[in-house]
Amino acid sequence: MEDKTYPCNETAYEINRRLDKISSPRLSDEDMLQLWHLMVSATDPIQQAKALTTFASKRGIEAEAFAEAFRSYAPERSSYGAYSEKAIKKLLALMRMGSHWKPENIDAHTMERINHIIDGETDESIAEKTRERATAMGLDEIRKFSGLPLHMACYIVYDRHSETSDLTRWEKPEDIDAYLRTSLKHGSLRNPVVEKVVVETLKVIRDLWQTYGKIDEVHIEMGRDLKNNAEKRKADTERINNNEKTNMRIRRLLMEFEKPEYGIEGVRPNSPRQMETLKIYEEGALNSTPDRPDYVEDVLKNLSTTSGSSKVAGNEIKRYALWRDRCKTYLKIWLYQKNFV
Repeated sequence: MEDKTYPCNETAYEINRRLDKISSPRLSDEDMLQLWHLMVSATDPIQQAKALTTFASKRGIEAEAFAEAFRSYAPERSSYGAYSEKAIKKLLALMRMGSHWKPENIDAHTMERINHIIDGETDESIAEKTRERATAMGLDEIRKFSGLPLHMACYIVYDRHSETSDLTRWEKPEDIDAYLRTSLKHGSLRNPVVEKVVVETLKVIRDLWQTYGKIDEVHIEMGRDLKNNAEKRKADTERINNNEKTNMRIRRLLMEFEKPEYGIEGVRPNSPRQMETLKIYEEGALNSTPDRPDYVEDVLKNLSTTSGSSKVAGNEIKRYALWRDRCKTYLKIWLYQKNFV
């Protein structure tokens, strides 16, 4: 978006901004990393002030001014530092693309997993879910293991994304009581609201278990953005709904184009890469022609419904595809104006 500012390397910017205030020279990459570790690990104010003073003294920086400049600086949000430096290097080797991607940058263990996925060789360390996702994305040769989204890179390297690696299994309702007494102690989550919700949820599950017997599965969704105001939540909801409708439309178009009568080869409706490519193409076509025919609007509306009840006839899809092809000239002009070509 042209009217939006995108932050880049916020940590380095904030550190250098504070160094400029005290007329201190810029730090080396190694010193920058050590300062980052210091700010993250030293949470106690007194301990942090001592650590900052020692850090500055060793590098010939005026210690008192340095400690004062960084005293109130909290460099990381909770989502930062979710991956170690070692993990980031492994993941980036699969997420880079173009001239920035090189197969020799992939570590030996990950390369072995990739070869087993491509060859279909049995490997107990590779989950069936990982193989299914790789097949859906058409990852059948090494050159395609580039430009992967974060979640797919995590599956290829670690066989999991956000799933927890250390599960706790409870065999009877009383195990929940034991967990609440021993593991989930008061104040252990450092967030009283979240702690209360988790405790009450576990107690409800325990009571349901005692009343109705064994439960096959409990699915819980936590509201992470409750602190946002009503306007922000409304905007987020609209954005999520629009994205869902767009994804639904793109998937249904690919399902149609997979049919033989369209004469299009290699269509995979479940391929994230093909979905993203078609989405970009559709966005260009739609944005370049704001005055769209009524039948195009009807097709877009029917394809975007998330209920699954609305049907679009095949001839309407063909008519829509022909209109979209006529937009190629407008699309090229739009791309030129946006400096994409």
